[in-house]
Amino acid sequence: MREGALAGCLDDGLTPTDWYVTLNQRVFFWPLRTRLRGLLKARAYRNDVQTVLTLDTRSIVDAYANVIQLSPINSGATIMSVARRGNHTFAPITAFPLEPHRRRAGYNQSVAEVVIPDRVVPILDHVLAVHRVRAEEILEELWRSPRAQPGDGP
Repeated sequence: MREGALAGCLDDGLTPTDWYVTLNQRVFFWPLRTRLRGLLKARAYRNDVQTVLTLDTRSIVDAYANVIQLSPINSGATIMSVARRGNHTFAPITAFPLEPHRRRAGYNQSVAEVVIPDRVVPILDHVLAVHRVRAEEILEELWRSPRAQPGDGP
C-alpha cells in the first residue's frame, strides 16, 4: 500500500498504522476466482510462486456465519482506485448493503472481500485443494481433499 494514498482515504480519524492493525487482525478471502487471478497477475506478484488454498465456501460460512464480514472494496489496495475506508469498510454478512453495491459495481463486483476476524482454526477442515501457482499457471497440485470436485482449484 502507498502510505500517502492510504492516509488520504481513511475516515473515522484512522491513521495508516491503525489501518495496518485493522487488516492484520483479519483473514481475507477472494469471493471470485477472477479476483484471485487479478492478484496473481499483478506486477508485484506475477513472477513469484504462490500457494493457493481453495476452500469449501459452505463449510466456512456454516462455521463462521456469526462473525463473517464483507467488504465492497479491496481494503489493502491503494494503487488503482483509492476508495474511502474506515470503520464502515467491513460489515457483518447479515448487515452488508448488497443491493446498493450491486447497483454501483455490478452483480459480480459487489463484494470484493470475505473477511473473518482473527483466524480460521483449523483451516484444514475447510480446504478442498492446495496448489502452487505463478501468475495464471498452475505449477503443481500439492493436496486434494476427497470432498473436492474436479473444478475445485484456482
